[in-house]
Amino acid sequence: MCVPRFYKCGQCNGVGGVSVSGNRTGGRPQPDRTRTENPTGSLGWKIREARRARGLTQQSLAEGIVTVSMVSQIESDKAMPSYRVLRALAERLALPLEHFLSDVAQQTRQNALYKLAKGKMEAGMAQEAAPILQDLLQQEPLYVPAWKLQVDLAECYVRTEQWEQAEELLEKLVEGLDGEADPQVMVQCLDRLARARLQLRRVSLAIYHWEKACERMGEEADLYGTLFSEVYYHLGMAYARVGRLEDAGRVLAKAFVSIQKDPAKVGKVALQLAEVLHAMGEDKKACQYAERAMRLFEDARQRKLYLDIKARYARYYGYLGKVADSMFMLRECAEEYRNAGHRDEWVETLEQIALLSLQSGRPEEAKTICRQALESAEPDSGQEARIRYLLSRILREVGDLEGTVVELEKAVAIWQTLGDEERLSEAYPDLVELYRKRGDYVRAEAALRHGLTTIRHYRQLFLEMG
Repeated sequence: MCVPRFYKCGQCNGVGGVSVSGNRTGGRPQPDRTRTENPTGSLGWKIREARRARGLTQQSLAEGIVTVSMVSQIESDKAMPSYRVLRALAERLALPLEHFLSDVAQQTRQNALYKLAKGKMEAGMAQEAAPILQDLLQQEPLYVPAWKLQVDLAECYVRTEQWEQAEELLEKLVEGLDGEADPQVMVQCLDRLARARLQLRRVSLAIYHWEKACERMGEEADLYGTLFSEVYYHLGMAYARVGRLEDAGRVLAKAFVSIQKDPAKVGKVALQLAEVLHAMGEDKKACQYAERAMRLFEDARQRKLYLDIKARYARYYGYLGKVADSMFMLRECAEEYRNAGHRDEWVETLEQIALLSLQSGRPEEAKTICRQALESAEPDSGQEARIRYLLSRILREVGDLEGTVVELEKAVAIWQTLGDEERLSEAYPDLVELYRKRGDYVRAEAALRHGLTTIRHYRQLFLEMG
């Protein structure tokens, strides 16, 4: 992995224009103005210094050639003069045109490379854009603001799931550009940094950065567009992950309100918000959110998302005791999923129907549906393990102790392979009890030891994740 060499100048030892030593304010790295705005030796810098040396104002330099505003943009390297304009400025400054031409060529090349990198990013080719941005960061003088290159390079790292590189670069950007960059750029950097840290299982730090992003945005949803809802959505999901359900519900509701103009994203947020409300015991509210989102997706273009929401809505109906309505909707969803070739969703819906059948006192029907789901489930997957666990409950209900043990052992074996400590911590107590009922105390003791080890490991893992 090629990591860009970060630039240095006489006043700093910085990262891409962000000083990490030298002058500091409150311990915060300060942006290196010579690198990020007017790099020494740049075309704009040369024109400005030549103008000042001759005692000219921007107005007197611009008169009859371009506007004063254009001169200001040229001097700050925000605009590239045409050949005609550059020749006229050189004549007024009494300097040979060759004094500037090399800078024009290099600036033109850098701008072209930057546009190429941006084009590749927009085309979903972040892997190819990253080396171009890295190469640009190696060049001196640098005409494209270094922080812009770094923001885009960090985005490439995020898109290609190079989380450690993204975290390192974004952390320095957030510190160095704090209070200096465009508010949207800062919020974007905080959001990407939080995503990287979540992937690196630094959940508490991820939450901290998303909270900082929310503080910066305030209530100005229109100013930040989709970024506003994305930040609140990810913060809500992180809250739910650590069990802060009330906070999760609050921020997901804000994301839901701010994203009404984008139906596809409304559905995603509504599903997660409904799940959080269900976890809080608010199934009536969960139904309301699922129903509101479902109305947006009744056309064929959004049929898959509509089915996802309808299936979730049906589940909440079941939790509210409306089993018949819930079963009817779930069967409709299962049929459509199967016809459309959505195997995983079809199997998951069958699992939900089997669970409702068991809860309704129809264990034989539930057993038949579970067997059907197992025939199509991905072998040795978490989905298969869940269905076998449910089947063990059903067999226990009908008094088949041996069958119960067999299915539960198979589920436990899969979860062990997958390293799913949370599921194992639920399954081992059941397995211990079954072995004891069967009189197999040796296996009961072994399962108890494994269960205690798993629970301790799971708790430690949870603490490490924040």
